[in-house]
Amino acid sequence: MWLSLALLIVSGGCTANIEPGHEGVIFKKPYLFGSDGVEPEPVKPGRVWIAWTTSVMSVDMRPQRFDEEFDDMMTFDNAPVDFSAYAFLQVRQGKAPELISKFGKDLTQVWKADLQEQFRTMTRREAQKRKMTPLITGFEDASDPSKQPVAVMEAIGERVRKQMEAYIEEKGLPIDIFDVQISKATPAGKVVDAMAETMAQQQRSKTEDERKKAEDSRKAAENSRATADREYMTRMGLDPAQYIQLEQIRAFREIAEKLAGQPNTHIVLSPGNVGGGSSLPLTMPVTNPTTIGIPAESPNK
Repeated sequence: MWLSLALLIVSGGCTANIEPGHEGVIFKKPYLFGSDGVEPEPVKPGRVWIAWTTSVMSVDMRPQRFDEEFDDMMTFDNAPVDFSAYAFLQVRQGKAPELISKFGKDLTQVWKADLQEQFRTMTRREAQKRKMTPLITGFEDASDPSKQPVAVMEAIGERVRKQMEAYIEEKGLPIDIFDVQISKATPAGKVVDAMAETMAQQQRSKTEDERKKAEDSRKAAENSRATADREYMTRMGLDPAQYIQLEQIRAFREIAEKLAGQPNTHIVLSPGNVGGGSSLPLTMPVTNPTTIGIPAESPNK
């Protein structure tokens, strides 16, 4: 009877399929002969025959990415920023049985239980050493032409990767961390609002400065012209009334020059009261405006 039962157990069995990119870990649970536990050699991808008392666990050996979000992290200059960090890990080839036998978990479970918080702590600690502007722009010293810009996020990622690598080695995990990537930071909402208000104030200040410069320039031009007019009146021996009449003549000549050559065009002059008397309007065709004379040494013509 016992011999028949043993033959039945030995002859019974089933198959398991291991997908590409995976390794199979065999758990032996014999009823009569042998020892139980994890088989030290992994099962390669493909179909494998196992005893019906044995189970197989498929472990993903492909590189995996683990994403972590950081919200309102305070920078070195006390500005809250948001950014993301990505860790790329992989179980070492042929080490799936060791991972399961020692730690009882696959890579995702190991990440959550043993690596996630350590990764977050290391990343936060490195990022908090930097000011907000380099974290947002991704570069340090980019404004100084004498210095080579430093890629801040790549530098942080490499420092975190080395620290995580040492931590994984210390824990004895058969896992490789081959890359850590850090995204550029973005200011938290309240910081964006403050930056927008600051930019608006700077723009308003710039606009006021430009308006003041234009006003000062206009005043300077008017003062310069007034000075020139006074000097001209002095040289020509004109009183203010005579100078105003001269300006009227200049204005008339400018109009006549613009209308010169146009057919059927006449200009009506109304001198008004000159020296207490009166005069009739004068109508003249626009033919040769240069005959309208202006005293020499005019500063404007």
